[in-house]
Amino acid sequence: MSESKTPKVLNPPKRIWLNFGEIEEDVDFSDLRDGESITWCEGAQDDADVEYMLASDLAAALVKTAELETEVEVLAGKAARIYERDALAARVAEALSAVHDVLEAAYHRCYPECCGRPGMECCGSPIQTWSKDDEHIMNTLGPVEKSLRAALSREEKS
Repeated sequence: MSESKTPKVLNPPKRIWLNFGEIEEDVDFSDLRDGESITWCEGAQDDADVEYMLASDLAAALVKTAELETEVEVLAGKAARIYERDALAARVAEALSAVHDVLEAAYHRCYPECCGRPGMECCGSPIQTWSKDDEHIMNTLGPVEKSLRAALSREEKS
């Protein structure tokens, strides 16, 4: 005994428009079905026409929309990380500027100190000397400044 196959419509349109003609005011669909002439077409005919999509196409469109939403979320996350990285780079640049200013001030507070020869034997070319505090500042912040500059340089290249 052979199984009978239910006939189906092949190659249906992907979208159709229900055509209601020109209507005078808002009307409930159930009121139109009672005695009104409703037709369909592959394109809109009037402003009141309603578009329908093939269910399989609609499902595919919904899946694609979900994929795009996920992609947008990923891109938004990347954009947030870039913004945070740029904001961090700006804060590092501000810190670097402050460190540089402190180092410059410490460097310029040097004072001349005689070479150490007694009396008239002084060479006349005193050496630059800094206080212990300024030396500590330069010895501590100098490497920090160098490290911050290197980090910013690497970040700008990436």
